[in-house]
Amino acid sequence: NKNPLRILDCKVDAGSEIIKNAPTTLDYLNEESKKRFESLKELLDLMEIEYEVDTRLVRGLDYYNHTVFEVFYNDSFALGGGGRYNGLVETLGGPSVPGVGFAMGYDRTLQIMEEAKTL
Repeated sequence: NKNPLRILDCKVDAGSEIIKNAPTTLDYLNEESKKRFESLKELLDLMEIEYEVDTRLVRGLDYYNHTVFEVFYNDSFALGGGGRYNGLVETLGGPSVPGVGFAMGYDRTLQIMEEAKTL
C-alpha cells in the first residue's frame, strides 16, 4: 500500500508469476527520461564502465528520481547503492540543488578489502 514498486525488488516473491510477468519500469519512461537514460549508458560505455540494466531494481526511498543503481563486487553481492535525487535538499529546507549519492556497507567494504588483501 505504501510503496507498490518495492514488490519488484522483493527477494521472497521474485519467482512468482505476477513478478515474472509484471511490466518493467523502463516501459513507463517518458521521452525526457528515456533520453537521459540512453545518455547515461553512452557515457558509461565511453568510459568503459561495465554495467547491467536491472529492470527490477528499485530503491526504497521516495526522494529518488531518474536513475538508481547498485555497485557489486565480483558479481557476488551488493557493496552499496544509490541514485539521483533532485528534490531532496529542497525537501529538507535547503535550496533547489540536484544531487546523486550512494551508501556503502561498512562490513562489506572491510570484507572486500580483506579478500583483496588491501587491509
